[in-house]
Amino acid sequence: MRIVKIEAYDDNKGFYKVFNEEGYLLSLPKEIIKSFNLLEGQEIDAVKLNEINEAYLVRRARERMLYSLDRRAHSKKELIEKLKKDYPIKIIEKAILKLESLGLVNDFEFARAYASDLFNIKKKGQLYIKNALFKKGIEKSICDEVLGELFCDNDIEAQNALDFLKKKNADLTSYEGKNKAYAQLIRRGFSYESAKRAMRLFCADEEFYED
Repeated sequence: MRIVKIEAYDDNKGFYKVFNEEGYLLSLPKEIIKSFNLLEGQEIDAVKLNEINEAYLVRRARERMLYSLDRRAHSKKELIEKLKKDYPIKIIEKAILKLESLGLVNDFEFARAYASDLFNIKKKGQLYIKNALFKKGIEKSICDEVLGELFCDNDIEAQNALDFLKKKNADLTSYEGKNKAYAQLIRRGFSYESAKRAMRLFCADEEFYED
């Protein structure tokens, strides 16, 4: 197959129409034209054409990811989920590798920031944060390291639980109120020990917690 003409689009947005002997073949951005050194009169075989098409798909997938990343940080799993309906997994993985090399996709930094927000802003406990990270596709080794950093102080989770109780102006004057507050803390992923300690700090009455 021979390239007989490479013609820029009239709107001059960096895209070119490529023609072979039979007519229009495909459209490519200038970046792909240059990277494959495509020239008029050049012979290309089916293998080369597949490589060109794949490179263009990777570029398009990368641009989709950049659009998403411009709005907020994403884990690798999130990006795969967003694109898997439109692109083969091979294309998505290559696009992710490129963005990782540029430091634009980093599961460790994503996990650290996401866990920090859940802890400091949403007042979630360690178990909740751990499950949330797993749902985002964060590897166990990364998850363990991030949680180890965040909960390096044994008292920090109890303090966070206490902050939540204060924020909600919890009513611990009745048995029912204590039950409700305790259930809220457990649902937010706080451990039994942290919930118990936070409620003791919030209310001097320890009768509810006697073993």
